[in-house]
Formats: sequence, C-alpha cells, structure tokens
Amino acid sequence: GKGGRTVAFLSDWLKYIRGYLVLDISGDKCEDFLNLAFVQGISLWDVNRFGEFSVRAKMPLGEYRALRSLARKSNCRVRIMDKRGWPFLSRRLRGRQILLLGGFFFLLAIYILSAFIWVVEVRPQNGPLRQVQPAQVIAAARVEGLKTGARKSTLDVRDLELALEKHLPQLAWVGISFHGTRAEINVVEKALPPKDETF
Repeated sequence: GKGGRTVAFLSDWLKYIRGYLVLDISGDKCEDFLNLAFVQGISLWDVNRFGEFSVRAKMPLGEYRALRSLARKSNCRVRIMDKRGWPFLSRRLRGRQILLLGGFFFLLAIYILSAFIWVVEVRPQNGPLRQVQPAQVIAAARVEGLKTGARKSTLDVRDLELALEKHLPQLAWVGISFHGTRAEINVVEKALPPKDETF
C-alpha cells in the first residue's frame, strides 16, 4: 500500500544519503560471503546472481571495512563496481565547485582589470617629436586624470584632448583612444615657423 511505498522511499533515500557500494562477488561459494555478511549484521540488498559463480549486490558505505575479512573467509573475489550516493557526489561537486569558482574569479579579475588603464603611450603622427617630449605629454595627461590605474568610465576623451592641447600649445592636434587596458595619445605638433635666411 501507500505506507509501504513511503517506507521504501525513505529507506532508499537514507541509503543514498549514507552512500553505498555496488559489489561484484565471484568465487565457488558466493553463498558463504552472503551468509557471513548476514551473521555479522551487514545489510546487503539488490542481490542478483550472474551465472554460477558471480553475484552482484549493494552494500552500505559505512560497512566497507568488513569487505576484506568477508572476502578472505569466504574465499571469494570482491570488486567494487560502482560508488553511489551523496558522499561521492558531494566530493565530485566540491572539486567542480573549486574549479568553477576559480574560473569565475579569473573572469571577474579580467573584467575588473580591463575597466582600468594600465599603460599610457604617446604616438607622434608626423615623425618624431621636436617641440615636446613624450614624457611631457604623459605628465600633462596625468594632471588631467589620464594615468595608470585610472578607471576608463570616468574619463571624457574629448575633454582630455582639449585639456592637453591647452596644456601643450606646441601641439596642433591631440587624439586619445583606448585599446583594452592601453591608452594611446596621438599627437601632431604645430608646424615650426620657417627660419630667417640671411645672406
């Protein structure tokens, strides 16, 4: 009836929570193994015979230590075919959890790091610079907030470009672009006035 099914369900659930082993017992006298287990109070269930010299059965994980003694006394060979239940599942999940957490934190670290500037470079557009040094451009950018460790979302590129042109009047044009964690300051110097030629 319904009560019997409930008891069976609870019994199966308890077996799963505690964990159990699926055994393959082989030898001339498999019955000796089963009888010894019975005498020692070890519960075996789902006992099925496979051929003349082999039996498949399930055994509680907590009684695993008795296996060697039972196998030796009954002169049977016992192999663990499977390990089932919560203790084994949780062990597998724990390993995967660590792996998943590691992957998650790695991606999170990449995401966080990519939100910041870690390299600032100056790129002259018309040959080498003659009126300003790259270090001067980087120093001016730092004053305006464009520096290593600056958060990209807080930087207004157009405002930075105008501020650098104001800081460094030798520059005709400044263009700033972000490439991942790298900020690139492209600059064009103003043309130098022609030198007076005297004869």
